[in-house]
Amino acid sequence: MNSDPLKQYILGIDSGKTNYRIRACSASDKRVLGEFTGKSCAHYLVHQAELEKRLNENIDACLAQFGGVRGDCKYVLCGTSGLDSDEDREYLLE
Repeated sequence: MNSDPLKQYILGIDSGKTNYRIRACSASDKRVLGEFTGKSCAHYLVHQAELEKRLNENIDACLAQFGGVRGDCKYVLCGTSGLDSDEDREYLLE
């Protein structure tokens, strides 16, 4: 990653059954840069194409709040509901 350290951010994601909450914080001083609550990305509720579409829309909506670009993301931390079997793991790794 060759991005400017002052532009780097961390994404925290709570991917639940009812919605998808995302927060971006500055990697340098931890201040909140953007927050967004969007449609659920629960893998057991929508087909893979719709899941990918929603993931991208949710992330892009958060990044748009502060002009963030994906290449400046330093870390992503994600909690996902319903990920509790080998089949779920395989589905998400595809």
